[in-house]
Amino acid sequence: ENKLIGFGITDVKKGSVFDKMGLRKRDIIEKIDGKPVTNEGDAFRYFNKINELSALALTIKRGSERKELHYEIY
Repeated sequence: ENKLIGFGITDVKKGSVFDKMGLRKRDIIEKIDGKPVTNEGDAFRYFNKINELSALALTIKRGSERKELHYEIY
């Protein structure tokens, strides 16, 4: 059974948290804090409260490779 995993990035606003994390257009976010992203709702629940978070870890797929992106608020 194939389940949709991931949330594709269509644009990254310059200067945004995601830009600072190194996220790029066409990256696919597969996990947020280790939890699989299976639909847009999963992603938006995190992104809507991003200002309340002290840290965020994204597992992304970029082309054929996987990367871990980390964001910490000091």
